[in-house]
Amino acid sequence: MMKLMKRLTTLFILVFTLVVPITAAETDITDIGIAKYYTESVKKETYLRNGVYHVTHTGYTSAIEGEVTDMGMGVDEEFVPNKYYAQQVSILDIPATSNASLIPWAYISDSAWNLETVGKIAKDYESKHPGEKVIAAVNGDFYDINGGKMYPYTPNNIHAANGDIFKSVHTNSAVGFLNDGSTNPLVGNKPIIRNAKPTLAIYDENDVLIKEFMIDQVNEEPNSNETSVLYPRYGVLEHQQPPKSISVDVAGAYIVHNGEYSIPYSGVPGIFGYESDSQDFFGKGIITDFGDGSLGPNDFAIKTNNTEVEATLKIGSKIRVQYEFTGDFENVDNIIGYNQAILYNGSKVGNIKQRAPRTMVGVKADGSYILSVVDGRQPDKGMYGATTAEMAAILTHYGAVEAYNLDGGGSSAMVVLDEQTDTFKVVNTYSDSKERPVSNALLVVVKNPVLEIKPVEITSSSIKLEVDVKIENGFNQDNLYVELNGEKKPVINNEVLFTNLNKQQNYRYEVYYKDNDTYIRLNIYDEIKTAKNQLILESINIHYEGNDLVFYLNILDSDNVFVSGKVILDDREANIIKGVAIFRGFKGSTFDSFKPEIVYNLGTVEGEKTTEISDYVIYTEADVLIDFSMNKFNNFYQPND
Repeated sequence: MMKLMKRLTTLFILVFTLVVPITAAETDITDIGIAKYYTESVKKETYLRNGVYHVTHTGYTSAIEGEVTDMGMGVDEEFVPNKYYAQQVSILDIPATSNASLIPWAYISDSAWNLETVGKIAKDYESKHPGEKVIAAVNGDFYDINGGKMYPYTPNNIHAANGDIFKSVHTNSAVGFLNDGSTNPLVGNKPIIRNAKPTLAIYDENDVLIKEFMIDQVNEEPNSNETSVLYPRYGVLEHQQPPKSISVDVAGAYIVHNGEYSIPYSGVPGIFGYESDSQDFFGKGIITDFGDGSLGPNDFAIKTNNTEVEATLKIGSKIRVQYEFTGDFENVDNIIGYNQAILYNGSKVGNIKQRAPRTMVGVKADGSYILSVVDGRQPDKGMYGATTAEMAAILTHYGAVEAYNLDGGGSSAMVVLDEQTDTFKVVNTYSDSKERPVSNALLVVVKNPVLEIKPVEITSSSIKLEVDVKIENGFNQDNLYVELNGEKKPVINNEVLFTNLNKQQNYRYEVYYKDNDTYIRLNIYDEIKTAKNQLILESINIHYEGNDLVFYLNILDSDNVFVSGKVILDDREANIIKGVAIFRGFKGSTFDSFKPEIVYNLGTVEGEKTTEISDYVIYTEADVLIDFSMNKFNNFYQPND
């Protein structure tokens, strides 16, 4: 018997509570005439990604007579003009060059507003926006804290996020964020003009806008050439959460069942003379049906007699219905409500004369955003709270030229991200016994790099990942790391390899960014499973049995990964059954080549794979070699001595 060989490689991140006079050592005093502020010490500070900086200062404010009329809840003492009162002030400085955005967000589920802590609201945003990361946040607008409105727990004013206008009620108490890195990224103290009728936007499967149409009727049948939006009404006296809906029956309509959002008017009857069920609506979702049906919570519908609208709509279309703004706020995608302006053109404009915990948002002359929380109602801890005059002095001290007062009191909260644990830490001292849940929050959001990660080689003991950076978003791809099995490894030449792993085990990988010596978790992760042991084709024994050419394949398959296989002989095939492939009646014929083809499954997400295995030993006899083309033999095989 002659022995032949062929080889081929196979792929396989002790405030003292004092009222004190100023001392000569305190030289950095901001004096705006009606109030003063200076800092004493740094209590906490955190350098966040993208150049965002947090600091909590202990400091002192004073005000002249008449600028403080109430020392605030929990402060049992008389105000003394021009004396310095202890304060705790938390600041977030967001440089215009940081590529960080201010985005309002609310925890809305089942088309109902919910009260949640600032940290939970931030996590909800991340869950709905893969690739984006919240690094800090403060509480937002005043809100329906007791659930007394017809649609409970709503913010008092406008709420818009990333172009979606969840609440558009008419008010001039709103501030918008362009997030464009300019020196004028904030739009506030401006009249807000809303379209009288909502807009219907229709998108393709990639969320690209196809067409926009004006909606003519709200919860009314459309007239000739008109379009209507229909959605459930809510009982005026049904103050409950979620609100009790009054279902609406529709006929001949494009229906969105269980949409992303279906949020009706959120005020109380009679405000501004508006009807309670037809003056505000936000709906977003995919059309599921056409025809007749009943609309409940999470549902809304479009009914049209406009041929152009009808030609654009279809089952499966993604649509959005909302009232939109004109004027100064027309192209502002992110808007939140406020209580009073604090600074405008560098001067105090508000008139709040009661000390209380405060949350503020503002902008510097260079376009940098600034967020601030002043703690209060805790004089024994050195936290008196601030009036408008004191807020203006504090914000001027940190460089603000325009600023607005958000909700305060027990709602005031500032959280920053702990990159190591991927959790939010409250950095101020809230005046309630615990952190208060709120209706919305103002988030500091950055974008993670856009990555395409895929396995390129999985064995029973190793995983090799390919990391393709599609959009850097300000991150240096040379500083990307992947953690798996407790080991962080750098991405080199777009690849990272992990070895010494256990067979058939699920592993979670996470992507990090190394900034100096700090690993920043990027919220990019997935699970991947190691493989079973690869089968081995050790040898093939080829010989004639009568007129049949028989291939005996010695397959070592400890983990039973073999699925099927065949031997291809020129243009003929024979299935491998129990390690044997038979070509019936072949004797007397010739052949130029053969190859075994194996289908196997290593138990990974990749599923079944097919390979032409070529690393094996061949045993055969002279009569087989005679039928095998001699030129092929000479090219590919060398006989053993």
